[in-house]
Formats: sequence, structure tokens, C-alpha cells
Amino acid sequence: EICIRDRPITITYNDNSLKIPSTRFTGEESDFTLRGRLDLEGQKSVNLKVIGTSNLRLLNAALEDGSVEGRLELETDISGPLDSPQIVGTPNISRSRFVHRDLPL
Repeated sequence: EICIRDRPITITYNDNSLKIPSTRFTGEESDFTLRGRLDLEGQKSVNLKVIGTSNLRLLNAALEDGSVEGRLELETDISGPLDSPQIVGTPNISRSRFVHRDLPL
């Protein structure tokens, strides 16, 4: 059991398989749910689902000479072999703006 902000997250490890029940992560203007399974023996595969929303402004901490704003909505499935998983989903970015001081726009 892992706790994030005093909320327990129960991850089950059994028969070389890691099972993550529907787990919600929330933060400043962000809300994501993760669930799925990682098989760590034999075929070594992943089967995860990520659904959530976030304010893109949170990326500004990683941008030195630019800024971004807007809203990201994401629904993604990650599945297949661990060494080459398929990532399939729908990102929706709305009310967005990106500014960088070196861009001539």
C-alpha cells in the first residue's frame, strides 16, 4: 500500500503480476484515474488505462523561455509488450496558447 496525500493506493503483486485498481490522482487543477495490470514474467506485458484532465499551465515549470495555457483532456490505453507498448488514445486540448520568446509568431 502506498499513500499519496494520505490516500492509500493498493497495488497487488501476485504471480509476477502487478494489479492497479482504479486509482485517482488529483492535484492543482488536475484529475487523473489510472487502472490496469503489468505482467512481469513470461510475455512481460502492460494493460493500463489513463483518463483525466489537467491545466497545461502546470507545464510552465519545465519551460525556460516560454509559457503554455489551456486544458488537456486525455483518455489513453497503454497495452502490449513492456518493451514496445502501444499507446492509443484521444488527447483533447482546448482554450490553448503557447508562447516562446524565440518564435517569430
